[in-house]
Amino acid sequence: MAEIKPVWIRLPELVRLYGLSRTKAIQLSNEGKIQSVSLREEGMSKATRLFNVASLESFIESFIPNSAK
Repeated sequence: MAEIKPVWIRLPELVRLYGLSRTKAIQLSNEGKIQSVSLREEGMSKATRLFNVASLESFIESFIPNSAK
């Protein structure tokens, strides 16, 4: 059976799967280099931040030289 690839992942998964630090992932998100969304409803004291896998992989792949793509 084929494994289903998630569209959005939480920060701990991003760190584990892609080797980026928490700080770097949040920095890239704040700079608009990768896409993330904060799920915070009215009355909640904390939010859940999700990161878009496609935008993260696109950012990482942008560092591969053209000849290697």
